[in-house]
Amino acid sequence: MEWGQIVIYIVLLSLTAVLVTVGYHLVRLIRLLQQIAQKTNQLLDAALEVSESVKQPFNSLSGFVAGLREGAELIRLLRQRSSKSKSQS
Repeated sequence: MEWGQIVIYIVLLSLTAVLVTVGYHLVRLIRLLQQIAQKTNQLLDAALEVSESVKQPFNSLSGFVAGLREGAELIRLLRQRSSKSKSQS
């Protein structure tokens, strides 16, 4: 074999080793990114559950306040009708 062929083989072996190493690290990086995405998804799901549990009492309170307003409006209307019927008698 000539020196040129030996150099080409050495270069090819070196490039192959580098490419295999880079490929291995890329696979590890992709797996790590997948784990990070899963953990982030779990964190967001937990945050959604917390926000839903905080929102529920406020919705109930809002409904309660709306009921009080409607009750107060009903009492006001009944008083108006009562005062009109007394003034007409």
